[in-house]
Amino acid sequence: MNDGDTMSIEKIVEQALQDGYLTPAMEAEVGRISDGTGFLTGDS
Repeated sequence: MNDGDTMSIEKIVEQALQDGYLTPAMEAEVGRISDGTGFLTGDS
């Protein structure tokens, strides 16, 4: 698994909680990560 140049979902959520919002870049990254895993969508 190659996540050297990507943010983890945990980091994104942590940042979003601190800022109070999710940036479009964060949303895109979460979508990209979850599309790859089916983790959030339930499509395993």
